[in-house]
Amino acid sequence: MPVSLSCRMCSCVVLGIALVCVAGPAASQAPTAAGIDFKAANFEANDGRVVAAQVANFKVPERHEENRTGGLNARAGVTLRVWRFTATGSEAGPPIVVLAGGPGGAAIGATRGVYFDLVQRFRAHGDVIIADQRGTGESKPSLACDTSADMAAGESLTIESWLEALRPPAARCARKWTKKGTDLAAFNSSESANDIEAIREAIGADQLSLWGISYGTQLALTYMRQYPDRVARAVLHGVLPPDGFPGLPKSRDKVLKNLAKLARKAQPALYPDLVGSLRTILADLADSPRDVVIDDPRGGGPVTVRFGEYELQFVLNLAVLGSRGLMRRLPAWIAAMESGDYAGPAAVGLELRRWSTTAMSMAVTCATGENPKRARKAAKQAPRSVTGAQPSIEDACDPWGVDPLGGETLEPVSSSVPVLLAAGTLDGTTPFADAKSVSRKLRNSHLLKLVGATHSDLVHGHADILEVVDEFLAGSVPSRKSIVLGWNFDLPTMRTEAR
Repeated sequence: MPVSLSCRMCSCVVLGIALVCVAGPAASQAPTAAGIDFKAANFEANDGRVVAAQVANFKVPERHEENRTGGLNARAGVTLRVWRFTATGSEAGPPIVVLAGGPGGAAIGATRGVYFDLVQRFRAHGDVIIADQRGTGESKPSLACDTSADMAAGESLTIESWLEALRPPAARCARKWTKKGTDLAAFNSSESANDIEAIREAIGADQLSLWGISYGTQLALTYMRQYPDRVARAVLHGVLPPDGFPGLPKSRDKVLKNLAKLARKAQPALYPDLVGSLRTILADLADSPRDVVIDDPRGGGPVTVRFGEYELQFVLNLAVLGSRGLMRRLPAWIAAMESGDYAGPAAVGLELRRWSTTAMSMAVTCATGENPKRARKAAKQAPRSVTGAQPSIEDACDPWGVDPLGGETLEPVSSSVPVLLAAGTLDGTTPFADAKSVSRKLRNSHLLKLVGATHSDLVHGHADILEVVDEFLAGSVPSRKSIVLGWNFDLPTMRTEAR
């Protein structure tokens, strides 16, 4: 059962993306929560800017339901780091909760960086709540791993060798946290949604508005399922459906076809048929993998990478198709590979061989699991696909001891809550087709089509994106249905070290 691990399994490349809990009576009960003891504090951005805010450490149960019923884990706890930025607008609406991607992304760290201006902007519409999700960032425990995989550069990469290299560091990380008394199976989207509800109850808000990106959209949908009356409106950038695993090769191929059209239009003589060229290159690498000499980014001089068919697909799926910067380079890489130069993608492949993750990222991913119907569809598409098959979640999750929640958690979320979905036509991580599918069950939704947007363009790729978000958060119907992003491409340079 193949799955793309992009945005799912390592915080940088799994630029990683887990799922929802059954919305039965227990799930819909509000968690017991004391008030949050906010203290005045200055919030400093990475660039030195400072704004007045409030901060608190907020304790929640490791398992909310067991805490309510007095189960074995009733006294186990998680401490969430929470910042509140008070509203600046004269007609403030419900508090806006920012949900980071990943899974495993840290909202507070992102707010110190790329989301600082966004958060200050949103204050015109209500208080803005920034909390590091359980297991991430400044919340405790923050489920980091001490080790990473280190796949031998000189050996051909396959699905089997990838999974084999993952198992030892994964098992070490799982043992580390289990010995500390952490229940890894409690770190999932359902419990994170319960955490959001505990925050809502503690701050005394009748409802919340949600803003999420990538995995954060899946968490937002989870909260909407479990607490349908508590959501005022939601903004979802790059939509990960509840049944979003595995990624579909056909969706990734469509992104490549769209990119090929743009490249052909920009440089018809250089890039007449990128997809056809890729198919030829992949077939050649399947028959004859190359030994590519590149400079090791870690230092220590040159290193030889055994670069074959699967490694190129691996690079496309886990890195290129989520990044505007790498997609700009891809046509030049393809032209270079046709001339015998594989250095560009081989360098990215070397970094992906040194895979690392967090226990939080993997616990959420494993709790999500795969939709069996979607997995069969992906397996059927893979042999004819340019991007090919990827490792299954089931195999990757063996060392973690976290079973999928299953059941209704894989069903689409139905809601009449106003929702704005922003999705990119060049997003291979959270494809436009998935956003369109999710929107069908959201009866009061508006789908903003970002033509030419990659996964890295979903928020700041064009100034008009946040203008539309502002309209929506202010209670208006968005005035735009689509936004077009421009493109340019790198020109090829050649090396001949591959053999």
